[in-house]
Amino acid sequence: MMAKRTDLEEPSRRVPTWSRRDFLAVTAGAGLVGIAACGKPKTVNPVQQIAEGFANGETTVVPAATLEPLNGADGSVVVPAAGTAPSLVVSRRDGKVQAFLNLCTHAACPLVAGSDGTIRCHQDCGHGSVYSAEGEVVRGPSLRPLFRLQSSSEDGGALKVKLKIANG
Repeated sequence: MMAKRTDLEEPSRRVPTWSRRDFLAVTAGAGLVGIAACGKPKTVNPVQQIAEGFANGETTVVPAATLEPLNGADGSVVVPAAGTAPSLVVSRRDGKVQAFLNLCTHAACPLVAGSDGTIRCHQDCGHGSVYSAEGEVVRGPSLRPLFRLQSSSEDGGALKVKLKIANG
């Protein structure tokens, strides 16, 4: 005859047994709590990431000769990339000059100066977003304004631009 095992009968020594169903219910519940605690995942805008790659905080100066097509009038001009500085769009409206990255906020397309004072996505891009001289969306599909940069006028008509997004 076998000896009786008392360790199974004493509550302090009893090892809980879990059924497969209990185990799955507890781990699934813990997983849902963990996911809920993390919150909504951050949406990454790839165009914003591209813009931040260009906006490295350096300062560049746009020569007055490059801005000559504006000649004190309202309008926009595309400034080609130079050295480490990316291509920019400079616009003038009611005497206020602003600089933007030459980058559509919808699909990262290059921009062109419209004859009507607007800033437009290049025709090769195909979607046709249009922005005001202040960089605001006039016609989509773009939903976000252009990436405006910090800028200030210098003596002699040059424009000092800090490659840092001012409205990001």
